[in-house]
Amino acid sequence: MTSINTYSTTNTNRITGLATGMDTDAMVKAMTANYQAKIDKMGQDKQIMQWKQEFYRDIVKEIKGLQDYFDPISDKYIMSPNKFNPMRVTNSNEDALGITTDSTAQKGSYKINVTQLAKPAVIEGATNLKKADGTEVKLDTKLSDLDPSVSGDITFTINDKSVNIKTDTNTTIKDVIDGINAEIQNNADLKGKVTASFDELSKKVVFSATATGEDAKLSIASSALGFSDYGYGITSKGQNANFTITYPDGRTVDVKDQKTNKFTANGITYDLKTAGSGDVTFSVDKNNTDEIVKNLKTFFDDYNKIIEKIEGKLTEKKQFTYKPLTDAQRKDMKEDDIKKWEEKAKQGILKNDDYLSQLMSDLRGNIFERVYNDKSGDKKNGLYMGVYGDEALGLDTSRDFKERGKIFIKDEDKLKKAIENNIEDFTKFFIGKSATKNDSDKYIGTDTYYEDGLLTRIDKIIRQYAGDPAMGKDGMSTLKGALNIYANKQYDYSITGTVGKNTMPDKIYSKVLSIGTLEKKMTEAQARYYQKFARLETAMNKLNSQMNAMYSQFGMNG
Repeated sequence: MTSINTYSTTNTNRITGLATGMDTDAMVKAMTANYQAKIDKMGQDKQIMQWKQEFYRDIVKEIKGLQDYFDPISDKYIMSPNKFNPMRVTNSNEDALGITTDSTAQKGSYKINVTQLAKPAVIEGATNLKKADGTEVKLDTKLSDLDPSVSGDITFTINDKSVNIKTDTNTTIKDVIDGINAEIQNNADLKGKVTASFDELSKKVVFSATATGEDAKLSIASSALGFSDYGYGITSKGQNANFTITYPDGRTVDVKDQKTNKFTANGITYDLKTAGSGDVTFSVDKNNTDEIVKNLKTFFDDYNKIIEKIEGKLTEKKQFTYKPLTDAQRKDMKEDDIKKWEEKAKQGILKNDDYLSQLMSDLRGNIFERVYNDKSGDKKNGLYMGVYGDEALGLDTSRDFKERGKIFIKDEDKLKKAIENNIEDFTKFFIGKSATKNDSDKYIGTDTYYEDGLLTRIDKIIRQYAGDPAMGKDGMSTLKGALNIYANKQYDYSITGTVGKNTMPDKIYSKVLSIGTLEKKMTEAQARYYQKFARLETAMNKLNSQMNAMYSQFGMNG
């Protein structure tokens, strides 16, 4: 339960007005009431800031959820061309063969039989490594423990490039392998083309080419670590993938020169996974339109929920008569009444908020701006938002003030027609990415912005406010994005609270320091007043004592 701290003035060691008959505590409280009023006001301001911060974090959290659609490792990822591919593929054995298509693939049934996968060139040592004591050789085995032992520099000539590794008595097999791979990465002719490893089962050093196919050759020359080249070196080449494919029209093609296991031909991307699995059949059917529409509907539903939430905060009426409760007010209220009061007090505190207003403006602007295939050449995309005209997508935004900024599918038939008849412009309209370089910090209004698709723009806009996808899904643990930084990043840790960047944490921190300063002043003022009353009590006691003595002297003590 949120609360505003107030300073207690109770002190059991203080002298109350026994001699004067005055209520000292009440008088001191009244005399420092102006301090308490300022503290309460600052406490209320701080509470409103904290509530705003909670709302900002909640909105960022909602945006982070929407960003699953823009995260490549998420199941919801919508930016892949496959999500906008009208071709549907059915596959009889996905463990043996992976198939994806684009819109140019020929419809019908295919059959493929893979007899050999493409493989890289591999060279291993001629003999397995042994230890002098007969125990098992592992990666952490020292070269000095091998039989025969190895000392001095080790040299491998890889594809005619020399790689030299320095060793000492503590050098292990792993050190040598790591050293070889490091030297490979430092050599422009070898980098990314070869890797070295040690097989703990065969006890041999192994070199593997990265590329597959017969053209990917590998040569090793060395007499170290099980290699015996007799001065000539060893050369190996990879192997091509071999398969037979039958097309929907009945043609059969025997392929023996495919250098990779993953390749694209005739609008179909093949991923050969196993050989010898027999015939694998797959079919391509132009019947995925409903799935594309479903994907868009799901995204728009989630997108519209965020728009509704933000718009609700921006237009919510503020309850000026309900302010955050002080501790003194809270003491006299029931828990349920406090909860209801605070619900009212929270209403409208983000009305017309600058950050949220700008975010909504950016997102709404995206809807109304045309997508261009080439902005500099004034070449507009063949499709546009709207329901009227042959090029209209059947998408529109609401004219209702409370729902402005939302995206709706108003004419599903038009949307499906665009998918079936103009998939290239359709894909570009939604997930197209501009090839124009943008050197400016600004995004909206640039050629890059106009050439990006609708969803690409949304992705980039919300990144500017909430940071990158997948990071900080709690709305407060990542410090990228303007709204995220404003809600969560504290710059000011000074003793004055005046050197920050006016983020919410900076504002709250400054307010806490100001409250502390006022509380200290109030404490000092109370101490001064109590001292004055204490002196008055002492004087009154002394006067009373003198009066009693005088009365006694004159026989007036009764």
